[in-house]
Amino acid sequence: MNRGVRRQLEAIGLWAALLDAAEHVWWKVQLFSVALLHLLFSSDKQWLQLSPSSAQAAADEDADTAPLMAAARDAGVTKHKRVVFVRHAESEWNVVFNRGINLRAVVSLMRAVAREWLLLPTGDSVFLDSPLSRRGRFQAQNLQEEVCETSLRSLEGGGEADLHRAHRHSPHQTEERALLRYLCCPLPSSIVVASNLRRTIDTARIASASRLELPGEKIHVLSCLQEIGRNFDTLAISEPHAIHTHEALTQAPHGEKRHDELFNVSESHGNKAVLGCGRDRLLTFAQWVFRQPQDVVVVYGHSLWFRAFCREFFPIDVHHQAKSAKMSNCGVVSFMLQECTIGGGEAAQYSIQPESFQHLI
Repeated sequence: MNRGVRRQLEAIGLWAALLDAAEHVWWKVQLFSVALLHLLFSSDKQWLQLSPSSAQAAADEDADTAPLMAAARDAGVTKHKRVVFVRHAESEWNVVFNRGINLRAVVSLMRAVAREWLLLPTGDSVFLDSPLSRRGRFQAQNLQEEVCETSLRSLEGGGEADLHRAHRHSPHQTEERALLRYLCCPLPSSIVVASNLRRTIDTARIASASRLELPGEKIHVLSCLQEIGRNFDTLAISEPHAIHTHEALTQAPHGEKRHDELFNVSESHGNKAVLGCGRDRLLTFAQWVFRQPQDVVVVYGHSLWFRAFCREFFPIDVHHQAKSAKMSNCGVVSFMLQECTIGGGEAAQYSIQPESFQHLI
């Protein structure tokens, strides 16, 4: 480029903008290339599609571990953690691909492709690490209002009012309200985590805003929570140990802290491998939970990841809806995760206690 032209561009502030745009374009080209490899060759969910013989072998292996679990429980080396799982709000990808096949879907796809081209020189994208849609932001805000209202109702009044409320609400309903408070209140011995995809991060920022605005409260970003699958929207647009730029995230809730105060990205190790296995991330998360001092983990995650987690850690002989059903956007469930160890070099065994599973929203 002619040096005179470059000086003129620098003088009016366009040179830096052009370099920034070129950097974004190069990063997007790399990401779309990796996304295409995932689409064609990904083995991320291959273990979920076992042949009948392989599935039977896996069932036999699970049956073999049952005595180990029983021995671990008898030996008194069983630990429990409460998990509150929240599915992210609706994303732009959901708008285009999850509302059925009709004329509106075709129009939505064409608009999304046009927007993707326009966003090429920016840090944003429609398909890669798909962000929340307008409806999704509304859903997350509704969730925030609902859990805050529930928290206020559980704390309001006293004396005779509490007595009347005790008659109106069963112990089960009271427990559900108590669990929902973890989303909006910094209750002792609890932690908030999200996957490294921005639709979960933004859902957490909005739904748990009243909790996160307090000093010391952070969203812990975990790459082991990254969605399972081969689609473009399962890839993170941010780099390892980094958070998305402001332009790629939903507008900040009122009073939100700076990013360095809001996020802990030490466990965000970047995108999953093309030939990796999603099952490994499930186990990594279970191990991570029991390394934490907190007793309650609030997880903002994804539907396929959660369904796979239930299939993996529910007892093999338990037929539960969570093994096959897809959570709705901003749905909330809770369960107890159990770790059993017997020592002697044996790996810890993890399971979900079926009787502890609750649908909260």
